[in-house]
Amino acid sequence: MAFIHKTSEYKKYELESITTEQGRRYKVPGSVIEYESMTTALGKRPEKIQALKEWRQRVGEQEAQKISTQASRTGTNVHQIAEDYLNNNKDYIKDKMPIEIDMFNKLKPALDNNIEEVYGIETSLFSNKFKLAGRTDCIARWNNKLSIIDFKTSTKPKKEEWIEDYRLQCAGYSFMFEELYNEKIEQNIILITVKNTGELQTFFSEPYKYLTHKFFQERI
Repeated sequence: MAFIHKTSEYKKYELESITTEQGRRYKVPGSVIEYESMTTALGKRPEKIQALKEWRQRVGEQEAQKISTQASRTGTNVHQIAEDYLNNNKDYIKDKMPIEIDMFNKLKPALDNNIEEVYGIETSLFSNKFKLAGRTDCIARWNNKLSIIDFKTSTKPKKEEWIEDYRLQCAGYSFMFEELYNEKIEQNIILITVKNTGELQTFFSEPYKYLTHKFFQERI
C-alpha cells in the first residue's frame, strides 16, 4: 500500500539532540534555549522511578539489564520497519529479524485500514509553554481524524492503568503541535505490538483531558 504524504502542510523544525547524564534535551531552532525531552521528563516522575527500582530489585539487576537491552533493540527495529513502511520504502523489512517482522505484521493491517494521509514521521516538536520537546512517531489522519500515533512494543499485554506515561507523552506532543501550528490534534492512538501473544493492542485517548494533569501544570 502507498501512503499519501502531505508533509508540506506544516513547517518542519530541526531540533538538535543533546544527551547528558541527566537525560536528553533538545536545542530549539534559532536560539540557545534547550528543553528537556518528553521521555526524559516523564522518566523523572517519582512514581516512575520507584516502579522501576522495585522491578529491578524483583528480577535482579543483571536480568533487568538483559531484558531492557533486548526490549530496546526490538522496539527500535519494529519502529524502524513501521517508519520505513509509512514512508513507502519497499525494502522496509530488509535486514530485520524474523520476530521483528512478525511483530510488525501484526501492526500492518491497522496502518493499512485506518491511516489516510501522513503529515509527518519522526516529527520534531517543542513547547515554549511547557518547556518540553521531542519527536513524535507519526502524525496522520486516522479515519479522518488528525492524530498523534505512537508505536510501542511489549513482551506481554499492557493493562490500561500501566500506560499513563504513554498517554501523557502523546498528549504532550499534541499540545506542542497546537502551539506550533495553531491546530488541535483530535485524538491520540497508542499501538502496542505484544511479542508473547502476537496481538496488537490499540488505545485511544482525547489529549486535552490531560491538560490539567499535575505533570503539565507543574511545568507552567
